[in-house]
Amino acid sequence: MQFESNVDGDIEGLEDVHLCKDPKEYTCEPSKKSSLTTPNVVRNRIALLIAIILVVAFRSSANNNDAISLASSRASSIKNKQINEEIKEINEEVDKDDFGLDVFVIGFAKTGTSSLLKFMKEDDELAMLPHENSDLFNGVKGLQKLEKEFDKIPVKEINEEVDKDDFGLDVFVIGFAKTGTSSLLKFMKEDDELAMLPHENSDLFNGVKGLQKLEKEFDKIPDSTNMKKGIKCPSAVRNIGAIRNLAKYTTKDTKLILGVRHPIKFFESFYNYRVKHLHAEHKSTSHIPRAEDLIGDQSHSWNKLYTEVARFEMFMKQLAKVDVSAEELKEMKKLGLKMVPNPYKIFLYNVDQLGDKNEERSSQFRSDLQEFLGLKESIPPLPEHNVNHESFPEYLDVCDDEHKEFRELMMSQGNETARWIRDEFMKSLDVVVGGKDFFLELLETWGSEICQTE
Repeated sequence: MQFESNVDGDIEGLEDVHLCKDPKEYTCEPSKKSSLTTPNVVRNRIALLIAIILVVAFRSSANNNDAISLASSRASSIKNKQINEEIKEINEEVDKDDFGLDVFVIGFAKTGTSSLLKFMKEDDELAMLPHENSDLFNGVKGLQKLEKEFDKIPVKEINEEVDKDDFGLDVFVIGFAKTGTSSLLKFMKEDDELAMLPHENSDLFNGVKGLQKLEKEFDKIPDSTNMKKGIKCPSAVRNIGAIRNLAKYTTKDTKLILGVRHPIKFFESFYNYRVKHLHAEHKSTSHIPRAEDLIGDQSHSWNKLYTEVARFEMFMKQLAKVDVSAEELKEMKKLGLKMVPNPYKIFLYNVDQLGDKNEERSSQFRSDLQEFLGLKESIPPLPEHNVNHESFPEYLDVCDDEHKEFRELMMSQGNETARWIRDEFMKSLDVVVGGKDFFLELLETWGSEICQTE
């Protein structure tokens, strides 16, 4: 490597300088090739000294930078430790079970959020801060500030217009779907002791306002004040919100009626019900999935139908009539289900008990239902549950050979459901089984092949 000097042309290069290998040597012999004069050697040695000083300075600077970096790292570590300790102290003051929001309107701007807020501020069941709020950007301290803001809002007496002693239902047909609830409603509408709304009703999902709306509906029924009031809502056992509101806002001794069905027949009936409605509404049927495509949880759902829906026990556990394990609670939470303790008695039946041709069994069933409802007059023979006589090419016939594996899966699932109903649910003092002997006989078939084979 060669350096050229622009000072008097004296330094020709450092290639002639032989660096000593031993740092203790103070003089070095010039390279044999060197023909430097004394002034040039001196100058070269001065240049070498400068170069060495620069190298040492550079290394010293690098070491200083490392030291600064290490000191900075240590300072950052100390600071982070202090911050973590402060966060820990703040979090210790937070009760996570009670701390937070129920509703959060997040935007976008100019999309009617102000109109939503206006409505929400006037709702008796919502406590909305009256203006936009950005406290959540400030972490835990922001949440604590929010809590103080909500403490300033007076609690609204949402029940001030409700007389709990007279407000509520006497009878509530809660499901499941496709278990003869329409046939039950038909009989109940004709009974002189019952005031049943003529169609399915979901007002209970709307809290106090829904109950008040229900009361107005019953006021339209002549002499309803002297009758037992009831509604049918087959989705109430799956969506437990209606029963939660009933227990929260009323004190009446409501009687719940719950129907079940062989899981395979239930699935087939529900599937064909969906197909029928597509035709009735003149919608395309090209997207209808196979039964096998609906195996699993709600991620495999088609119009709220999937095989897990036939696991009746998962939804019945929400009624809180039997103890459940931690593992069961974990599974329920995964499915978005929760237990809602309530004081209500439940009448449990199988759809095949409606319209039973065996008079002795049918009489026992009707007698059990009469006693459960507290009716003075005996119940006449019940109509057979709705039988669909229409047929469409897309209808499911679970007994087709192509569905053999599907049936086997459903039988295995049905066997476990039947076991839970028999060994757990039926033992609750709050559960009354209509025509118990025949019910148990039907339950035993849930794990068996239901299709005739040659």
